[in-house]
Amino acid sequence: MIYVHTVWVELSPEGLPVRIFKSVRSAWTQASQGGFRIAQMTHQTAVQHIRHQIFVRSKGFCEECGSVITESSMEMHERLWRGKGGEISLENSIAACKGSHKFAHRDRAPKFSRRKP
Repeated sequence: MIYVHTVWVELSPEGLPVRIFKSVRSAWTQASQGGFRIAQMTHQTAVQHIRHQIFVRSKGFCEECGSVITESSMEMHERLWRGKGGEISLENSIAACKGSHKFAHRDRAPKFSRRKP
């Protein structure tokens, strides 16, 4: 059996995902307050759509340094990391080249630990 990870997303007026919610509760809470539409879809599909919209917005240029990028070479950088409370969204993400993305994370010190069973 293959497990498919589904998420709740905020939809644009065109029906495209623009934000991935961290939980179903936050999706319904914010939708009831904000008046926008939400839907459920696979995580992979949601990220692909958001990533494509970010590339289109960038017009093929790194939003940090202005270097030319392609959709396949683009790295999606989150302004506020998910570990610090950020989310995958059009508002929180930018298109970055590999160099700018690496530079943006120069002071980041990831801490890896074992998951508790």
